[in-house]
Amino acid sequence: DFGLRPCPLITITPASPLPNATQSSSYSVTMTSSGGMAPYAWSIAGGSLPAGLTMSTASSTTGVISGTPTVGPGSYNFTVRSTDALGCAALKAYTLTVNCPTIQVAPASPLATATQFAPYDVTLTASKGTSPYTWSIVSGSLPTGLNLIGASGATVHLSGTPTSLPASFAFTVRVRDANNCQTDLPYTMSLVCPPVAISTTGSMTATQASPYTLGLAATGANQPYTWSIISGTPPPGITLTALTSSTAQLSGTPTTAGNYTFVVRASDSVNCLGDESITINVSCPPITINPASVPAATQTIPYSQSFTAVGVTAPLTWSLVAGSSLPSGITLSSAGVLSGTSSAAVGTYNFTVRVVDSNNCSAQAPYSLELLCQPLDVLPATLPNALVGYGYSQNLTTQRGVAPFGWTVTSGALPAGLALSSTGTISGTPTALGSSSFTVRVQDSTGCVDTKNYTVVVVCPTLSIDPSSLPDAYVSTPYLQQLEVTGGTGPYTWT
Repeated sequence: DFGLRPCPLITITPASPLPNATQSSSYSVTMTSSGGMAPYAWSIAGGSLPAGLTMSTASSTTGVISGTPTVGPGSYNFTVRSTDALGCAALKAYTLTVNCPTIQVAPASPLATATQFAPYDVTLTASKGTSPYTWSIVSGSLPTGLNLIGASGATVHLSGTPTSLPASFAFTVRVRDANNCQTDLPYTMSLVCPPVAISTTGSMTATQASPYTLGLAATGANQPYTWSIISGTPPPGITLTALTSSTAQLSGTPTTAGNYTFVVRASDSVNCLGDESITINVSCPPITINPASVPAATQTIPYSQSFTAVGVTAPLTWSLVAGSSLPSGITLSSAGVLSGTSSAAVGTYNFTVRVVDSNNCSAQAPYSLELLCQPLDVLPATLPNALVGYGYSQNLTTQRGVAPFGWTVTSGALPAGLALSSTGTISGTPTALGSSSFTVRVQDSTGCVDTKNYTVVVVCPTLSIDPSSLPDAYVSTPYLQQLEVTGGTGPYTWT
């Protein structure tokens, strides 16, 4: 024995085929040798590993095939040699299958929401495969108007302007790489309603009792539209009416003044809708108060003047505006009648009347009421004659006026011996015959004045001589008869 011994049987594990590798994914498998003398050296004796994989020694008894395969999918055959420390070697044939990678696509499902009639674009990006890629829809369907654009690269655009009715859409996208590896990805996306815009044509201000129209037009969704009022109430007398597939109007004759806020809705057949808040201000109609002016009033004489209004809705309520001034005794009723009897001072009284109708519409008008003096009418119409030397008294009075009264003589003169008192009595004893003309003036407590022209004639009294007849006289006989006079003022002169 010269020390020559046969090589032992060296065994390599694991058995073939090796676990599958995946393209572009890291891979590692450990091989173990036994039966020889460690350490072992490892190499590829025939064939070749898939590109990206290498053979290396891991420990005294193991080797490792590792790396990231970059070749296309397929089965690769090669032979592994394991040589021990004495130079004894073992060979083992292997088959390694490289599988297609799981191609990843971003973004994940569901896709971003699309809006009907609005431009849409989502980019899908593939990775983990070998470029170039091809893209296709293999099941389901996209909304009408959307397509895969640029379907020959790592990215593809799902873009366009969707015109389908709003709904949820499900479809499957297939991406295939240069090695014919492919992945199918199910997607969902929602197509939602576009914003429905409601525009108005016309004024937001209406006038009570006058015809009114406000035009409405809807855009953005699928005609025809259904119109409705979903909250609030339009002015009484105004209604909503559809005109065409996309237009409507609020029209009628408003009956009640005020501010009215309500919401109009336009909705299509798939319940795409838009709401518009509308405020209509119904103003009161022009109100005219009649008459334009009021006639004058006269002291102590009953007065009545009615007010009327045009452009109002009965019943009406009338009142005076603060700061108004009326003569005492004259008032304004809620029915609009200015009436009463006043003894107030003459003058001009300014006041403002206000009317409010059943719809709370109101108007006011300023007025001036002139309070006139009444004709006092001095009595008597004429004065009786006075008798010279005899006492005289005559009271002057008025038919109207407010006591107390003041009396004066303003022109001319009373007969000598007579005087006018401040209370209206002409009295005294005239001392001379003749005719006297004068003017008296009377003023009452409110300042009203009247005058009267008078003439007083002072005449002689009627003289009476007694006896009315004389007795007979006799010839040659003395005769004496006393005569007496009454009715005059002595001494008397006889002739």
